[in-house]
Amino acid sequence: MIRFLQFISDKFLAKRLDFRVRLFNVLAMAGMTIGIVMAVLGVFTNAGFWNILANIIAAALAFCLLYYSYKSGKYQQFYMFTTIIIFLIFFPVLFFTGGGYHSGMPSFFVFAVLFTVFMLESKKIIVMAVIEMLVYIGICLTAYKYPQSVHFFETEQEFLMDIIIGFTSVSLALGVTLYLHFRMYNKQQRELEAARVEALRFSKAKSNFLANMSHEIRTPINVMLGMNEVIIREKGSERIRGYSLNIQNAGKTLLALIDNILDMSKIESGKLEIISENYQTGDLIDDLAMIGMERVSRHGIEFMVQADENLPCGLIGDFLHIKQVVVNFLSNAAKYTEQGSVTLSFDQKPGKVPDEIHLCISVSDTGIGIKEENIALLFDAFNRGELPAHRYVEGTGLGLAIAKNFADLMQGHIDVKSRLGHGSVFSVEIPQKVHNKTPLRQRTITAEEETAGEGGFIAPGGNVLVVDDSAENLLVVKSLLSRTLLQVDTVISGEECIKAVSKKRYHAILMDYMMPDMDGIDTLRALKEIPGFDTPVVAVTANVVAEVKETLLNAGFVEYLSKPIMWKDLEETLMGILPSDLIMINNQSAQNLIPLKIKKKLTLNAEVYGIILEEGLSYLSGDILQYKNLAIFFVENYDKSKLEATKAEAQKDWQSLKFTVHSLKSKARAVGAVNLSITAAKVEKQCMEENDTYIEVTLPILYYEWSRAQEGLKQLVAGLEELPNGQKIETENTGIGMDELLMLLKNNRQPDALAALERMIALSHRAETIERLQDIRQKVDEIEFREAERLLIGMGGDAIGR
Repeated sequence: MIRFLQFISDKFLAKRLDFRVRLFNVLAMAGMTIGIVMAVLGVFTNAGFWNILANIIAAALAFCLLYYSYKSGKYQQFYMFTTIIIFLIFFPVLFFTGGGYHSGMPSFFVFAVLFTVFMLESKKIIVMAVIEMLVYIGICLTAYKYPQSVHFFETEQEFLMDIIIGFTSVSLALGVTLYLHFRMYNKQQRELEAARVEALRFSKAKSNFLANMSHEIRTPINVMLGMNEVIIREKGSERIRGYSLNIQNAGKTLLALIDNILDMSKIESGKLEIISENYQTGDLIDDLAMIGMERVSRHGIEFMVQADENLPCGLIGDFLHIKQVVVNFLSNAAKYTEQGSVTLSFDQKPGKVPDEIHLCISVSDTGIGIKEENIALLFDAFNRGELPAHRYVEGTGLGLAIAKNFADLMQGHIDVKSRLGHGSVFSVEIPQKVHNKTPLRQRTITAEEETAGEGGFIAPGGNVLVVDDSAENLLVVKSLLSRTLLQVDTVISGEECIKAVSKKRYHAILMDYMMPDMDGIDTLRALKEIPGFDTPVVAVTANVVAEVKETLLNAGFVEYLSKPIMWKDLEETLMGILPSDLIMINNQSAQNLIPLKIKKKLTLNAEVYGIILEEGLSYLSGDILQYKNLAIFFVENYDKSKLEATKAEAQKDWQSLKFTVHSLKSKARAVGAVNLSITAAKVEKQCMEENDTYIEVTLPILYYEWSRAQEGLKQLVAGLEELPNGQKIETENTGIGMDELLMLLKNNRQPDALAALERMIALSHRAETIERLQDIRQKVDEIEFREAERLLIGMGGDAIGR
């Protein structure tokens, strides 16, 4: 018996079968069992020959339906067959031959309707259930009106027995059916829940893998692009510069591929969020114009930007994702256009509600175009049209798929028009709220109309600490910040960061997030426990998966930079957090640019003294006023610094000499005295090793180059006193009060503090005041700012004129 039941279970109730199929098999077996039982009991209840025969036929039909549906697999056909033949034909026959409504037959009508609801699908359920109920109501009314058509039971006992048998059989059948139904349902739910948990586990594993992959891949890319950026900025042959630009382009392409994979992962996981914020339409146009020029200029084709003059100045939407959509258009246009032009256009359509427009941005090109039948395939992930034709084109084929997802999330849509061999037009239309209705002026930008300079800043008095467990990454950041003239210290762990902050005051800290032992967040928590700590800390990480930025900002980091670090992003971030009085902005405005004729003359004169004017100006984006300020500072500090160096030499105090030449190294580089800077770096290294012989031989060379640079800068400053049209370059050279000097010391502004002290000493008349100011100057020169603060506060009053 057990084997038989196991056989029935394996054949008709196995998990491999669809849930409705298993339920049908249960009901068919129940119907077959009820038919046999009712036929047998009909003998004892005098149900009559026809009733017994009908029950036997119903049981046989149930068996046939069960067998042939299992063999053929055409279950829906057999569901309908069961409903029509058994429930609509045999049940009425059983009704009239087995006592009508004075029997247990109405209970089977309930069974029939429930079977229909369980087994059939969509509209068939309603239609067949209504038909069944109408038939059953009809035969009951017929039996009432024509009682002679019904074979009634002869005794009350037979009538009672049939009712008991009827509702018992139906109750058992429905009870067993529903029990099995809910058992199968609950089991399936448990399996689905287990599958859901497993899927979540795999999803988390995938997210962790992507996070680690992102970090591991971005770290070497950060080193590659960072050091390559330094090579590009250094003066070298055009051939080397060309090689470097190729490396830069390849690195950015690789980075874009990684970003696309991560973006697709965010979209699939549902973690991508659309954030609406106020933004300036002009900023969107400028950013996309700059990106477009950069993409297209690689291929030597014309690039234009056109904007509707009536576009509102201020919009509300997801600025970042709009840019990402259009950047994908620009990248494709650049890839597939070998000659002609690419045009970026901005337009608008009326919105559906007040204060709303539909922002329309399109990118048209004169490239190879797309076959009409391939346009529909463009937005499939990893699809790149006809692969053999495009096998040399960089990319994964994810860009447009991601762009479409972004557009859909922003309630917008993308349109593509193209003719093979004539070019393409990719357009996106996105609804945006308006927060500033002032219209834009029409403008058209070409690739040749680039801005004059790169901008940036210098901050010789600023102190920045960089924390990263990778020595290569530390070198990259230090190199990228070299032209800012910031004093950059580096440490390789969170523990060393805490020690460094305890000894020295910094204006900003750049900290890697993923470090062994103490990660960035743990280190930041420890820093905040230091009394008086208020230095802004910027998180730097190669982990760019969803929610990392929010996690870091919530932990207390003031900003977030992703690797590879671009020098513009790095400088912009530091400009936003460094004290404003430390920073000198390189605007490279027309009035501050040196005229070409004067520049050539001064360059030739300066070269005689070992000064490369172009080198010094490169730190300042060509701003001659800023260069003159640095030159004057160098000239004014020459005597003092030279005296300190000779004094240290006489005493063989190589540690004191080390600080002097270290300061000289950066000052010389800033004014373009390259050879002097290199020599100072060599002497500094030998001072750390206390190599007496090398230092004694090299110092005369250092003094010679120093004096040459001093004389050359004097002449440069004199030559810069007058500009064409009588415009004079002036540099402020005044005294300074104690409060201002104290602020310089608090901010560790060594060059400015030394210059201020020199002026204060020159303006002072009392020997005691001069002596105390000199003591303070000595402490500043030794980078002992806290001790210098203490001495200055101890003086009291105003130091000028005493």
